[in-house]
Amino acid sequence: MNARVATDLSAVNEVRVLVFARSAPLRRRLVHALGMLPDVCILGAYSTEEAVIDRARRDAVDVLLVESEIDPIGFAKACVVLPRPPAWFTVAEGPTDPSTTTRAILGGAAGVLPCPNGQDPAELAAVLRAQVKSRSGAEARDQRPRARTSSVPRARTTPPPPVPALALAPPASLALLPTPVVGRFRRPELLRREILGIGCSTGGPPAVTALVRGLPPTFRPPIAIVQHMAAAHIPYFVDGLRRQLDRPVHLAEQGAPLEPGQVYVAAGDHHLGVAREGSALRLRLIDGPPEHNCRPAVDPLFRSLAATCGTTAIGVVLTGMGSDGALGGRAMHDAGAPVLVQDSQTSIVWGMPGATYQAGAASAVLPLEQLAGEILQWSL
Repeated sequence: MNARVATDLSAVNEVRVLVFARSAPLRRRLVHALGMLPDVCILGAYSTEEAVIDRARRDAVDVLLVESEIDPIGFAKACVVLPRPPAWFTVAEGPTDPSTTTRAILGGAAGVLPCPNGQDPAELAAVLRAQVKSRSGAEARDQRPRARTSSVPRARTTPPPPVPALALAPPASLALLPTPVVGRFRRPELLRREILGIGCSTGGPPAVTALVRGLPPTFRPPIAIVQHMAAAHIPYFVDGLRRQLDRPVHLAEQGAPLEPGQVYVAAGDHHLGVAREGSALRLRLIDGPPEHNCRPAVDPLFRSLAATCGTTAIGVVLTGMGSDGALGGRAMHDAGAPVLVQDSQTSIVWGMPGATYQAGAASAVLPLEQLAGEILQWSL
């Protein structure tokens, strides 16, 4: 057995995993498969939500594997209040339909993993290796501040040292970054904003919902959202936003005008951009190649906002794996637009926000619950 059952938490390079399944056979299969993986520390396997959340509250956890029958929305709410929310995956014993998968992702799951009855443990271990190791955010683990001494962001007059955009390091290098200062790096410039652009990936649906719900009805700039998600799942994402937001929500369409106070979600298998016709902004669906192995990707939207709107745009980078949004965020920063970044403590994976910070593009690094208020600080 390559993985170890935890007796202490001293091995900082290991991915620390908890299993939650009411089914004893499923728990045994998952523990057996995890035991075949190097650099995995099995913290425990539990049959009740209360027990697994209590363990995750006491010990730092990178990944939770959860049976698919649980309510993902309720479980996500329990995870959000943890000191350090982990990435979590639902495990399905058998085929799943797109609506079930999307429901889990909208609830905050990083993905759905197959675990059919009778699957060879080595095959299951290969599935777990591909997902748990690459999407746990363990490479950024040391970036998460262990505690915040105050919920009020600390002002800072000197921005973080910029990194040339073309020299942006890959996500694995984030472990070498100093712990980021949580606070504001630029003095807010009160301007009438034309558009708010938001980019997110792993853990993004509940984060973007919380952010937009925190904006008052008086915030009127249109909101463009790029969420890394398979094309088949995006309509469910849009429907979920419609049910939870007090704003009109649309799937982006070619040439559609951007209306005040409304939300536009990037369509599946197209990048999203904006173009100006006279004084009006219109949506552009872009058939360019995938960027960061994603289409839609955040960078094309942010580059478009930088070129079309300049200082009148605002960008926000929320939780997500990888570095998408960093180069586009740097383009917005160089064009004079503020770019706000979710902090590592409240991110499921501090990949995209961390890369944006590393690129010298962040105007502020703040907890999720403070981002809506910070947007208002920059907007007339």
